[in-house]
Amino acid sequence: MPSTILHVTITVDPSNAGEFLKHFKPAYEAVIAEPQCNLFRVLTNPEAPGVFIFIEEWTESVEWLMKVRRHHSEHTRRSEEHTSELQSPR
Repeated sequence: MPSTILHVTITVDPSNAGEFLKHFKPAYEAVIAEPQCNLFRVLTNPEAPGVFIFIEEWTESVEWLMKVRRHHSEHTRRSEEHTSELQSPR
C-alpha cells in the first residue's frame, strides 16, 4: 500500500499566531476527517514563535494527494485570501 508523509513549515508574524490558528482550525478539521489521513500533527517551538511545522501521513500515493490537492485548490485560495495579512513580511 502506498504511503506519503508531508513535512510543511509555515511562518507567520508571531503577533498573529493565535489568529492564524483560529483561521487554520477548519482546514485542520477537514484534513483529519479524510479517511486517507493517518496523522496530522501541528508542532510549535517556543524559541521560534510564529513557526508551525505540519506533519501529515496519508495512506495514498503522492500522485493521489496532488490530485486531491488540485481539486481543493479553490478552497485553499479562499483560505489564503483570509490569512495573507497574517504572514510576516519577507
